[in-house]
Amino acid sequence: MSGDAACIASVVRNVRGDVILVGHSYGGSVITNAARQASNVKALVYPVWKKIPSWAIITTQDKAIDPNGQRWMAKRATAHVVEVKSSHAVSVNHPGAVADAIFDADLGTR
Repeated sequence: MSGDAACIASVVRNVRGDVILVGHSYGGSVITNAARQASNVKALVYPVWKKIPSWAIITTQDKAIDPNGQRWMAKRATAHVVEVKSSHAVSVNHPGAVADAIFDADLGTR
């Protein structure tokens, strides 16, 4: 994971302006660690972090990560929460909800 995070961070550091990182499942851990290495990350969507504003999409029909566990992680990070009646594959089944969360993260960090 550290190699993946370093790769993402190196790309993000070369972007002019603020960046919102979006990760799903394993990607959530990667972007959380990448954000530690890039000062221009203004928000994270799906991973929850205490120092960077976060938005969490709780998938209420998830069989991979229990929704109560998702809620606990989101609460711990004081994330903005959206609940979607979806399986773990929320970005495939509900791309509009994911896009809305990204848009909200942008607006919420201006």
